[in-house]
Amino acid sequence: MDERPDLSSLELFYYDAFVFLSPMRNAGMGISAIPISCYSEYYRIFGCPNDLPFFTKVLRDIDGRFINAQHEKDKKESKAKKPRKSR
Repeated sequence: MDERPDLSSLELFYYDAFVFLSPMRNAGMGISAIPISCYSEYYRIFGCPNDLPFFTKVLRDIDGRFINAQHEKDKKESKAKKPRKSR
């Protein structure tokens, strides 16, 4: 059963932009934010129904939520891997 929500054309635009920009993250220890310069480059190349500051704000909010969710997932996985202390 497909439980994904239906997205409006504007929501789909932002989703597609986020998916496109996600691989632009800096590699290293853990997940990092999408570099802010990537937003303006995407905006310059592909355009947007909104202005650049709004476009950037929306995507940074989506990215922040994604990073927080990833950190929570990592915490849960880390706790599950720790051996339990025996008494």
